[in-house]
Amino acid sequence: HDAFNPSLFSMRVQDIITAYTRMRERNHRDIVIIAPAGAAPEALAACALLNTPEAEIDLMGQNENIWLEPARHQPLIHKIGGMRGLILINACSRVTYYNVDNDLQQLLAGSGAHICNA
Repeated sequence: HDAFNPSLFSMRVQDIITAYTRMRERNHRDIVIIAPAGAAPEALAACALLNTPEAEIDLMGQNENIWLEPARHQPLIHKIGGMRGLILINACSRVTYYNVDNDLQQLLAGSGAHICNA
């Protein structure tokens, strides 16, 4: 099934990319992708595929267990490091992370990532 059918996760990522691209085509320039914790993995994947968009992403409660949810099933996501891999791919881009736990703060230390824990 996974070999021929896109996952729900990949369709959500494509929706973000499509919306972003359509807005750029209509000459909107100051586009910011804002993702609450429930949409963080999809937004991180979309940001990794787009040309460094500006984004604000809430990481509260995000860990590797999210991939166990049926709506988040993504074959081979752990080949890039799962959630930690997605965060690191975007570490030097224009992404601001909110509610970053201590483990992820250590991971991002020195990477140039923007972290805001208010």
